[in-house]
Amino acid sequence: MINHFKQYWKVYIWCALITILSCIPVDNEGPGWFNFQHADKILHVLFYGIFSALIIMSILQSTGNQYININTIIIVFVLVLCYGSLMEIIQHYLITSRTGDLIDIVFNLIGWVIATVVLYLKTKLFKKNR
Repeated sequence: MINHFKQYWKVYIWCALITILSCIPVDNEGPGWFNFQHADKILHVLFYGIFSALIIMSILQSTGNQYININTIIIVFVLVLCYGSLMEIIQHYLITSRTGDLIDIVFNLIGWVIATVVLYLKTKLFKKNR
């Protein structure tokens, strides 16, 4: 159990950060450097891309694999889809100052695609250079 936490602690911390940020009230009316239309979509891609990358890297570390296989891709897809959907459901039904949005789930998955492709290509290039 301790070894598991050592390998996945970054995933858990990032997951907690996403949860906190998904549940706090937002003020879209005030001034700010990131206050423009659809800025939240960029954040979804960024946050869930990092989330996906952390999960992939932790799985590779825990399994000793040097490259991403189809099982890793499917596991991370399911985790990102389920967790992102849960956050949207929580926002829609439990957080009065937030609204759930199906399009946000799409942008979460875009983050997953970007992270998966980048890490896949990185591991393939690493494998060729060895």
